[in-house]
Amino acid sequence: MTYEGARADDAASPWVLGDLRVTSESIETPSGTFALRDVFVDVLDRTWSSPRFPVWAQAAGAHGGPLVFLAAVVFALVGRRRADRVVEVTLIDGERRHLTRLPSRGRALRSDALRRVADLQSRVERARRG
Repeated sequence: MTYEGARADDAASPWVLGDLRVTSESIETPSGTFALRDVFVDVLDRTWSSPRFPVWAQAAGAHGGPLVFLAAVVFALVGRRRADRVVEVTLIDGERRHLTRLPSRGRALRSDALRRVADLQSRVERARRG
């Protein structure tokens, strides 16, 4: 079952957020079930970058022999940095915790992930109010 834009007043319909299955009274995870009214939802928008080198540059560097220094300089110029981005959602209930990561590379995925998390947080608030 997918998210498909559940409305805030549609608390009875279950939906999936990463590896979380959210129902009207609980959140089911691979590490157990959390009561919706007792859970704390922590959200982090994480971005990091890492170097990416083309395969041909890695192969040439491995077989470079005496030209390793020159190859290292050339490959440093060829290398690119790639930004990776995820939205991390941590559920906390006493000592129990569960972390799920939602890919958010690109504006559309990031916007969708944050909208879904906001919906989850509003469901938690409604469950606490009774």
